[in-house]
Amino acid sequence: QMECIACGLCIDACDNVMDKLDLKRGLIRYDTENRLEDLAQGKEPRALRFIRPRTILYAIVLSLVGGFMIFTLLNRAPLDITVLHDRNPLFVKLSSGGFRNGYELKILNKTHEDRHYKLDVAGLDTPIITVKAAGNTEAEDLFVKADTVGHYHLFVETDIDAQKPIDITFSLTDRDTGYKTEYESVFITKRKTQ
Repeated sequence: QMECIACGLCIDACDNVMDKLDLKRGLIRYDTENRLEDLAQGKEPRALRFIRPRTILYAIVLSLVGGFMIFTLLNRAPLDITVLHDRNPLFVKLSSGGFRNGYELKILNKTHEDRHYKLDVAGLDTPIITVKAAGNTEAEDLFVKADTVGHYHLFVETDIDAQKPIDITFSLTDRDTGYKTEYESVFITKRKTQ
């Protein structure tokens, strides 16, 4: 039947009824086509073989998949970041003559402990990083709770006046363990002219 979920309750019920009628058990049972053919022909049914080439192949495949999953779980990175450049405005020209870009920073703490991180920017001369968050949050001490994603909005300022976007790299370092991860982005100081 299409609705059958192979729970086996019908086998138990049938065996109980067969016992009450003093008939042989096994009218409903799990069996193979070969054994059923043997029984229909009046032969002794073949012995069940649990170890066959197919079961060995399935065991090997499942072991490989399970081993790969355990390996990736044990070797996963404890930290990941994503940095998205603000779309509007792309940049702000400051009264001092420098430029400021805004970024949305997401820190994924995959550990089971609260962590403090230090953020640096490479690719710019003397960048100034300002973090906009509740309280007095500094780029040298970004706090993220265990197994959560920390969201920060930050501004990067510099005095450079480039004619095209500058490739920069955000690097985040775990202050306790020293583990470091990086994310590449751009710093924009000019709009494209047609």
